[in-house]
Amino acid sequence: MSQAALQKNNAQTTPTMQARKGRPRSQKSKTAILKATNSLLLHMSVQELSIEAIAKKAKVGKTTIYRWWPNKTAVVMDALRAQPGIQSPLPTPKNNTEAIIMQLDKLIRMLDGNNGDTIAQLFSEAQADDKAQKI
Repeated sequence: MSQAALQKNNAQTTPTMQARKGRPRSQKSKTAILKATNSLLLHMSVQELSIEAIAKKAKVGKTTIYRWWPNKTAVVMDALRAQPGIQSPLPTPKNNTEAIIMQLDKLIRMLDGNNGDTIAQLFSEAQADDKAQKI
């Protein structure tokens, strides 16, 4: 599958999103929810974050969020993925060693700062949430 096709597919659905029948979901609402989630995570932990807070900040109903995602953990995971540069492709490496170094460098940059804290909190939260463990 081409990179453009993958990006188009990823824009519509991710592994953490629920597949639903019926009226198409609003991309505008999805974007607002992901932006609101990332914004709130700058000021609070994953444990402090709630679907209610996300809905209020995004100016959507809680049911809109639950149409897209099964739980808070799934929303946070997709919000992290939606950040600029997180899923950007790496340049073509010259060899396997360079490929590993490039991947590790990207991982280190991703884990630096708030993203690292958020990812650690997601792992912690998953310990008590059977649904989150499956994601």
